[in-house]
Amino acid sequence: MKKYFIIILTMFYLPLLTYGMHITYDNLTSDYQLGQFLQNLQGAKEFYIGSNITINNNIEPIRGDTTIIRGIEMLEQNNGDLVSIITEGPISDVVARSEGNKLILEIMNSTRMLAQCIRPFQNDTIEVIESSDQNGITTIEFTLKKEAHVETIIDDSRQEIIVQFYGKPIDAIVAGTDDIGDYIVLHDLKSTEVNVNLDTTSSCLNIKVPHNYLAGEEQWTHFNGQYIDEINVFNGLNGLEIDIDLKEINFVYDFEEKDGALFIRLEDNKPIIDDIFEISVETPLEKKWNVDKDLNILTLNKYNMDDIKITDNYRAREIIIDLGADYSDIYQAQEIQVNNQNIREIEIIHEPTTQFIIKENMICSYELEETDDGLNIHIVRPKNKYEHIIVLDIGHGGTDSGAVANDLVEKDINAIQAFAIKEQIEQSSDIKVYMTREQDETLSLTTRSELANEIEADLFISVHNNKYSNTDINGSEIFYFPNETDLTGKLLAENMIQKIVDYTGMLNRGAKAAPKLVVLRTSNMPALLLEGGFLSNTNDAKKLVQDKFTQDYALAVTETIIEFFK
Repeated sequence: MKKYFIIILTMFYLPLLTYGMHITYDNLTSDYQLGQFLQNLQGAKEFYIGSNITINNNIEPIRGDTTIIRGIEMLEQNNGDLVSIITEGPISDVVARSEGNKLILEIMNSTRMLAQCIRPFQNDTIEVIESSDQNGITTIEFTLKKEAHVETIIDDSRQEIIVQFYGKPIDAIVAGTDDIGDYIVLHDLKSTEVNVNLDTTSSCLNIKVPHNYLAGEEQWTHFNGQYIDEINVFNGLNGLEIDIDLKEINFVYDFEEKDGALFIRLEDNKPIIDDIFEISVETPLEKKWNVDKDLNILTLNKYNMDDIKITDNYRAREIIIDLGADYSDIYQAQEIQVNNQNIREIEIIHEPTTQFIIKENMICSYELEETDDGLNIHIVRPKNKYEHIIVLDIGHGGTDSGAVANDLVEKDINAIQAFAIKEQIEQSSDIKVYMTREQDETLSLTTRSELANEIEADLFISVHNNKYSNTDINGSEIFYFPNETDLTGKLLAENMIQKIVDYTGMLNRGAKAAPKLVVLRTSNMPALLLEGGFLSNTNDAKKLVQDKFTQDYALAVTETIIEFFK
């Protein structure tokens, strides 16, 4: 990562200068398009330029004796997103750095019992691991297949280093002021990938960018823009956040996507008559629709309730209100910026029926209410509508098939089981079920848990099946994340595995603590990973394809979940 404080000598003067250093495309970025984009920005004041790998090293140094690095552990369920480095004694210090697509760890006061070159099982993250030691320092190099943000932590005994890969480094962040107003630019992002919240009480604008990270923290304390006083950029819980302290609130913010970047613009709040509802030409005083920004309510005056179809595309963070007929003579096709806590934008289209597409700042749901004024569509957070919420995760998917054995593909079995669980929960209770995916698509592990975190689910269940080289190994097992102060996950896993065994006749392999499973450790709620059976075992494989097993398995999971919420 390189950070540049840019002094713009004139509005159009190029190249840029930073602390007397001449910036060219080569040392600004290896990506010519990004370099060209940055060079063409007007009024830029602050820059952050990313790299292929960003690192947050949480390991504090201590004094210690020489230790031996004796092993590297990777779990297939993590798809290469988490690696453990095991030692025979306490580790004194670890230095983490990157070079191109390599993460390099230097473990001080150590020697190794590792192979020089380790090629891991098929995964989406790590190509190869190489190790060496010299002068009391063990060097471990991870050659990565993709950009990544890296967190390094050490366990309490200081005998295990956990390296976790997730998300991606953000390409570039630029803040400036031009003839329109102040702006923030996020390169290689779209408006659907950010959440913006304006807090008028504290005069602060917060921008969340899930799945994207930066190295360290940026503080632009002397921005002194038209509306912006200062800017702080840092890594939050699920991605980077930008806190903007404001001089005043007399502005509107808008999104503009151009040149492969997202511009978040703070512009003059010019009074526009009836800017949030359509006015009928025949009856100028009649409002055909309007939005209450404070209450997150869209009100429609002209509609037929019997024709309306509503689709909640929560993974795309949008709700589609299809009126079921052509109302183009009443509602004009347009895009309206709302930009409050829940609603980012409302788009009206006629293709061929009239649709109101509500684009959200974060995952929301809706409630309907008919009044004398029309149909009120309340856009609410899921927790404000549903008493109990579960997120079901279909393990693997897309290019990641999971285990393959006995002519069975894990991702397909996972999907069959997960949909059966969803159906039984919805038939037997009022529990709201969200799915991390419903199509055969590739998702990162943290994308799955972050969806559950954003929804603020009460429970996260990831559905998997197993495989082992010893084909005699069989049975069901459940993994949970251990928590010394909250035994909810442990008790739930124990109850569920017992019910699964009782209902299906599978061998009980138990409820097991799994602190290294990424989807469990990154979830903010009780989370379980189910392993229904072993595809590699002939008897398990025969059961897994039987409809009776699927229904009994789903019933056991469903009943345990319902009992959990009582």
